[in-house]
Amino acid sequence: MNVEEIIFNKYSDFGYKSVSGELYLPFKWALKLVEECNEQEIAVIGLDFVHINSTKIVPVSPLNGVDCSGLLYKHKIWVEVVKECNDFVINVLINEQNRDSTQYCNFVLLSISEWGSN
Repeated sequence: MNVEEIIFNKYSDFGYKSVSGELYLPFKWALKLVEECNEQEIAVIGLDFVHINSTKIVPVSPLNGVDCSGLLYKHKIWVEVVKECNDFVINVLINEQNRDSTQYCNFVLLSISEWGSN
């Protein structure tokens, strides 16, 4: 099991897991996940916001999310990539929580080994 899977498994009890295995977290746990990613040197390179009701997962309207893929090759040192991506994601999470605290978040994580293989 890789680090990303360990992190997702650790947080799966605190959010909603879809039939397809996607994990959606409320803001409290989303922020904790990003903090743990910082500790484990995992970059959060994508983030989507949804609403979840009893029958379905609905993207927020207007569509809102984060794509940090443009930052992946801005730095030559992995810890700088992690810091810039994760700091940006934390700021977005805080702003979105203030705007609409009923949203859930879905993450795309990237490790140094995956970064190096691109």
